[in-house]
Formats: sequence, structure tokens, C-alpha cells
Amino acid sequence: MANKDGISGTLISVNTTKKELTLEENVFAFEAEPAVEDKSYSYDLDDNWDEERITRAVGEHVSGTLVNGVVKQLYLT
Repeated sequence: MANKDGISGTLISVNTTKKELTLEENVFAFEAEPAVEDKSYSYDLDDNWDEERITRAVGEHVSGTLVNGVVKQLYLT
């Protein structure tokens, strides 16, 4: 069974050669100030996300679905 997680944050960079994107995610911890953490993920998106569209999305808030550590779906939020 696939391990699915949701991701959400600001898309801060994309490497289309490596098919990797970096998100700035808000991390909440008990009894602590909210922190921001940058995380990089590999992506394998459907044909709706071409190189130009994903590059234009940098700086936008996005959410998506992570399957076994690979971003499979991405949405502008």
C-alpha cells in the first residue's frame, strides 16, 4: 500500500532538471513558536504541469499529495 501524505506551503524553488521542488512549510510544535522549515521533494506530476507552469508557480502557496515521498499532485491554493 502506498504511503500518502499531504504537503502545504510556499513553493520557493524548482529544479526541472532533477524534477525536485522545495517548499517552505510552516511547522507547528507544542509550546513553541511556529517555525518555518524548507523541504525538498522529488515530483512526478501529470501532464497539466509542464516546466513553464511549475516555474511560474514559484512564490505561490501550494498544496499537494505526497506518495512514497514523491509529489504526485500539486494545486495552487
